[in-house]
Amino acid sequence: LCDAVTDRGGSAGLLRQMEDSNSFVIALDDKRRWYRYHHLFRDLLLHELRVTDPDRALAAHRRAAGWLLGQGDTPEAILHTIAAGDVAEAVEMVAAAWRPYSYIAAHQTIRSWLEALPPDVHRGDARLCVASAVTAIGMGHLDEVGPWIEQAARAPAAGPFHDGFSSGVAAASCLRSVNHWLTGDLSACHDSALTATDAESGASPWDPVTYTWLGAATYWLGDSDEGLQRLEFALDRCRSATVPPVAGQPSAVRA
Repeated sequence: LCDAVTDRGGSAGLLRQMEDSNSFVIALDDKRRWYRYHHLFRDLLLHELRVTDPDRALAAHRRAAGWLLGQGDTPEAILHTIAAGDVAEAVEMVAAAWRPYSYIAAHQTIRSWLEALPPDVHRGDARLCVASAVTAIGMGHLDEVGPWIEQAARAPAAGPFHDGFSSGVAAASCLRSVNHWLTGDLSACHDSALTATDAESGASPWDPVTYTWLGAATYWLGDSDEGLQRLEFALDRCRSATVPPVAGQPSAVRA
C-alpha cells in the first residue's frame, strides 16, 4: 500500500527502520505487513501535505483507493475516492455497495460513506437517499427515516439503481410501509404496502419486505385469513430471495 501511494518501492525496509528507531510506527502483525502510525502525527502530516501540495495529496488518495479496491477493501476505497475529490465515481461506488453491506448490518460503514459526500450530492441522488433511509432504520434512528424516504421520492437518480428498486418513488412506497410499522401506524403501513405492491410490474427483491408488512398489518387490522395468506406469500418470496455478495475484508467493515 505504501509503495502504491508513494509511487515508488522500498517501503517495507523503510517501515522496519522507522519501527526500529521508535519513530511512532508500531507493527500490527508478526509478518510486519501492517503498521500503525500515531494518529496525531498522521493528522499533522496530512495537513502539511494538503497545505503544501494539494495536488499530490489528491493523487495519494487516488492511488490508495485504487490499491484498496484491487485488494477487495471496498469500504476504505470509497473513503479515499471521496478524499481524492472523485465524487461522481464515489457516488456510483456507494450506490452499488450499500445494499450488500446493509445485509451484514454494517450500517455505520454505510453512514460514514454518505456523511463523507457533499450534502448537496447526498440529498440530490435518490439512490443515496434510499441508502440513508434504510441505514437509519437499521441503526434505529427513526426520526431520520421519514425525511429520507420523502427525499428519495423527490430526488432524481444520477445513475442506475443497484439495490433492486426501479426508482426512488418505488423505493419510497416500500420503505413507507416499514416506517409506518415501526412507528405503530398499522393503517398507513397497510396502505403504503398495498401501493408498493400495486406499483411493481414484476417481482422485486424487496417483495419479502413489502409483503411481510402488508400481511402483518392486514392480520392485526382484523382480517386474519387475508393476513396469513399474504404472510405465506411473503415467506415464499423470502425463500426465493438472493442476498448480494459483499466485496471487502471483514476487518475493514465498521459494523
